[in-house]
Amino acid sequence: MSARPVGEARRQEVGGLLVQALSRGDDGNLRAYLMGHSNLPGPRGNLELAADFAHLVAELPPEQTESARILCLRWTEIDADTGPVGDPTEYLPFCAAWALGSLAARTGQHIDDTIERLYRLAADPRWRLREAVANGLQALLADRTAETLAALERWIEPGHWLPMRAVAAAVAEPSLLQDPALAAEAVVLHHLILDQASAATERGPDFRVLRQGLGYTVSVVVASRASAGPALLERLAASTDPDLRWILRENLKNNRLRRARPDLVGLLSDSL
Repeated sequence: MSARPVGEARRQEVGGLLVQALSRGDDGNLRAYLMGHSNLPGPRGNLELAADFAHLVAELPPEQTESARILCLRWTEIDADTGPVGDPTEYLPFCAAWALGSLAARTGQHIDDTIERLYRLAADPRWRLREAVANGLQALLADRTAETLAALERWIEPGHWLPMRAVAAAVAEPSLLQDPALAAEAVVLHHLILDQASAATERGPDFRVLRQGLGYTVSVVVASRASAGPALLERLAASTDPDLRWILRENLKNNRLRRARPDLVGLLSDSL
């Protein structure tokens, strides 16, 4: 008899612990399992396990979804003092943020509240948790596209650099950008973010986090072949702002962009 694949065995184990936590009102065993398999401390958290957890939460039967939502909300309250960067405890809010987006996307319930919670978490000082926000938003964008895009546009405000970084990261997902309408909106959102970046007078650490993200996300959006995509790069090339020029240089290094639009990359590289 062949052994079950590792992924299947893990999903069944985590699923059992999740059901146990919800039925008993005691998440101790689930917390211990997730933290113990988080790969933290270490350079790379266990993304595969977090994705499994998010999917399992989203697949729960209707009578358990509210309990799961409350559990995830509670875990997202674990702050940076209790679960600092690199500590296994940090993995719990990471998993919970991703799962909240997946659950709202699947059920269509509490979407506004979920997006509001993700907005708050997008400004968290922990970079892993900010990545989980992008994962949660991507789940919402896949299934609840219009309302999520409308909400994300409201995240783009002066000085809100970390939420804007979450917007850019969320829409810069190749599988989502296969939808031409979503790809077009991704271009629009990036233009709005660049409006804020170019107008910025205070450019502290959070601004640099946004700049770093845009150094990658623009190329992903343009490589999607959105018809208006090249205008993003042309705008950066026309700017004399040193931060926008840096964003351009970083994006022109992206192999995905080089394969998708070699002529454009060559032209703009020659202009630097």
